[in-house]
Amino acid sequence: MAATLFAEPPSATLSEAIQHFMAAERMKPEGWKENRLFIAKCHIGLREYSEAISWLDKADSIPLAPSHYREGIKDRISQEEIHGLITKYQGYRV
Repeated sequence: MAATLFAEPPSATLSEAIQHFMAAERMKPEGWKENRLFIAKCHIGLREYSEAISWLDKADSIPLAPSHYREGIKDRISQEEIHGLITKYQGYRV
């Protein structure tokens, strides 16, 4: 689909993605689960597992938004993935 809209599909590296997610993090210093989850997943993709588990812990520490808000539904979906990844990568804690 992207090839239809563009001459070639847009590309970015995981490092570039981290930079963008970190810029979003600076805009909302208290953070949000989904952004921190994506930062962690980028670090996992780069095999930087200790850094990933640190971001997973930060994401896990954010309270869930009330479930009647759209953010609450997204938080719960992210939280399930966060817990799964924490279980998988907990051996990389520093």
